[in-house]
Amino acid sequence: MRGLLLAALVLTLSGCPGSSLTDCGNEPDISGHWTLTFNPIVGGLQRSDTVEADLTQMKRPGSTFGSLLWGTLVSTDKGFFDSIDIPQLVDNNGSKTGALVSCELKINVPVTTVVTDDNAENGPLRLSLTGSVVARGMMTGDASTVIRVDNPAMMPETFTWSGIQR
Repeated sequence: MRGLLLAALVLTLSGCPGSSLTDCGNEPDISGHWTLTFNPIVGGLQRSDTVEADLTQMKRPGSTFGSLLWGTLVSTDKGFFDSIDIPQLVDNNGSKTGALVSCELKINVPVTTVVTDDNAENGPLRLSLTGSVVARGMMTGDASTVIRVDNPAMMPETFTWSGIQR
């Protein structure tokens, strides 16, 4: 009974309609082309960027909890990055791939391109996006980080972002 109450509380607090923690009632499948806008913030990223993202949402193999997100992100400002891929991994804790649970989105792309499909540390993240699907074809981002390729110190810079499906 206690577990059922906790599950109901989580669904209520998520603020995102859907039939379970797996589905997002605002947008059942975010596969497709998205335009993401990275917005500078005080004390963080100092310039904006537009990123074209082609995403594929897939159910987790052997699980009903959340969906995997894979795809390619291409920056219009090559000082951020040129083209990066969200690794197509299924056997890790999400620290180096993309996921959608209910309407909550998380995308992690390591700096290295040699990524193992396990929970072992792969080093710093080139891009770490967190946010929510807020309506059909619309995302809003929480504070996220990027390590720009033109940043020799390789320090993560914080920004906010938004996305529109095209």
